[in-house]
Amino acid sequence: MERGYFAIDINNPVPEIYDQMLDWECPEWERGIPETIAALKLYYNSLKRKSNKSLMLVFDEIQSTNQKLSDSFFDNLSKIGGTICVINNERKGNFPLKLFTPNQLVEDVFGWLGEI
Repeated sequence: MERGYFAIDINNPVPEIYDQMLDWECPEWERGIPETIAALKLYYNSLKRKSNKSLMLVFDEIQSTNQKLSDSFFDNLSKIGGTICVINNERKGNFPLKLFTPNQLVEDVFGWLGEI
């Protein structure tokens, strides 16, 4: 599994998420660069229909020293309905995505993937 860490603009993360997806050899979207979560969802769903690759988005906020995305961003991102999780030990309560702490084992992540 290839990993990549990158800092994203917390004010408008969608284009940078898309750009990172291109770096991971996802094809360019024929509609251009998605600027909103809704557009990213369309792109993500088109990838699922056109490819046999599984796409998983992991947001590791532990690696990002001072960049924290808002809970409302993650709430909107959860509407994509894909395989998306967050690694962070600070979030509590009604968080919309699967949350892993840095202390959890890789087997926990694989177990979760096996459930979905």
